Amino acid sequence: MAHYEEALRLKPDYPEAHNNLAIAYGVAGDFTSARQQFLAVADLATAEYNVGILRMAARQYDRAAE
Repeated sequence: MAHYEEALRLKPDYPEAHNNLAIAYGVAGDFTSARQQFLAVADLATAEYNVGILRMAARQYDRAAE
C-alpha cells in the first residue's frame, strides 16, 4: 500500500493508484478506507458497488449489500 500512497502523494489525481489502493485496503479488510479511495475517482453508487464486490470476495455476503 505504501507504493500507492506515495504515488498519490506525488500525483493526487492518479485514478489507477486510487483504485489499486482501494483494492489493497479491501483485501486487508479496511472497507472504510477502500470506500474513500473509490470515492476519490468514482461517484457514490460506483464506489458502493466496488466495496460490495470487495466484501463478496472476502466472503462477507451479509454485509456486501450495505
